[in-house]
This record gives sequence, structure tokens and C-alpha cells, in this order.
Amino acid sequence: MATDLNSPHDRFFKATFGRTEVAAEFLQRYLPPAVAAALDWTTLRAEKDAFLDPQLTQHPADLLYAVNLHEGKKGYVHLLFEHKSYVESRINLDLLRYRVRIWEAWLKDKNKGLLPVIIPVVFYHG
Repeated sequence: MATDLNSPHDRFFKATFGRTEVAAEFLQRYLPPAVAAALDWTTLRAEKDAFLDPQLTQHPADLLYAVNLHEGKKGYVHLLFEHKSYVESRINLDLLRYRVRIWEAWLKDKNKGLLPVIIPVVFYHG
């Protein structure tokens, strides 16, 4: 089910969580403490504001952030925000496809080493 930014929910979601400082505060509060402590929040940056995939529905309010690991450790984590206004029985499969597309883009950019961890965060307001 494709949505567009004319939806008040999508506009609110994008305006709110599209702000790096809001996303950082939310994630620091709601990720498990050990995960939040391992991330260098000063490096949080938006990577892409929508994932387009011919096999998946485009959802313009999806957000992707990258953040480095804390204390100079190599690697980084992707935080994928997925906004849903309806119950979807295949959400796990869709999230897996999104993660595969993110990893493929990461490899296409000639990155090397272990694939980054991707933490999906699903917002449901139904």
C-alpha cells in the first residue's frame, strides 16, 4: 500500500523524526541501554529519506540514519525507521528486503569489512 507525504501522519512522522536531534533522543531513550551506550550519537546522520525498490512499496516517510560505534571502534550501525498506518502480516519480510537493499547499496559504494548492523524501528499508529 503506497502512501505519500499528503497524509498528515506521514508529514508529522517525517517532520518529527527527520530531525536528527529528535531521532537521537528517541533512540537513546528506547534502544536497549547497552546498544545506546555503544553508539557515538554525535555522529548520527541521515543517509536516505526514502527507499525505492521495484519489489517493495515506496514509503516516503521511511528514514535511514547511520551512526558510528563509540570509542573509536570500527564500523557503524544503520537505524531504519519504518512508519506504518496499517497492520501488515509481512512486515518482517519487508524489513529483511529493506536491509538487503541497504547492504547492497553499502557494498556498491565499495565499502569493505563486515556488513553494518541494521536496527529496524517500526512505528505503528493504527
